[in-house]
Amino acid sequence: GQAGVYSLAALMGITDVDPFIMGMTQAAGASTSVKIAAAAILIAAASNNLLKGVYAWWLSDRATGIQSLGLLTGLAVAGLAPLIWVMR
Repeated sequence: GQAGVYSLAALMGITDVDPFIMGMTQAAGASTSVKIAAAAILIAAASNNLLKGVYAWWLSDRATGIQSLGLLTGLAVAGLAPLIWVMR
């Protein structure tokens, strides 16, 4: 169902988003509604940006890591903003 797709999107953002996004674009309109597919893609991209921020924080020096984590977290939040319109 919808919750499963969203959970899978968040999980796939931690791994590799490209196959998930390709699958969602092919399933949109056929086996999955376009709204659910679009929301899942946004969730996967935001999850991926957040994970990249954690990688940067963990693997770089303190100042660069904190800055990268902050900016990528902001990008993840901004990437989720279109959900307001998609979920209508």
